[in-house]
Amino acid sequence: MRANTVVSSTGTHSIDKPARLRGTTISEDLTWHNLETPYVILENTYVSKNSSTASTLTIEEGTEIRFGQNIELQVGLNFSKGNLLAQGSTEEPIVFTGLQQNLWVDFHCDRDRRQRSVNNESSHLFL
Repeated sequence: MRANTVVSSTGTHSIDKPARLRGTTISEDLTWHNLETPYVILENTYVSKNSSTASTLTIEEGTEIRFGQNIELQVGLNFSKGNLLAQGSTEEPIVFTGLQQNLWVDFHCDRDRRQRSVNNESSHLFL
């Protein structure tokens, strides 16, 4: 499924395999819910809307995101704005990791300091 696919937070989800996400640009506010199975990102993914309005990716506590080799999550792209809200907890941290150890790139917020990604919040993350 595309990384910008909306997954309902109501009802019962029974997912026994990782949620594989294809790369895309997340241009509307979106939440990645804790589905009790990891999200696997296999292509570069961007959080950005336009030069005046940001899109926001919210990641729920306890969520695990695994990246393929040389894959990145970039918040804010060129002159477009984006935000990341990732608030884990001591009991349920948010985990960013690779499919294999040391094989993912990283994630960037405002990579070249153009003030595109300034309202980010994070706590209890494991990278």
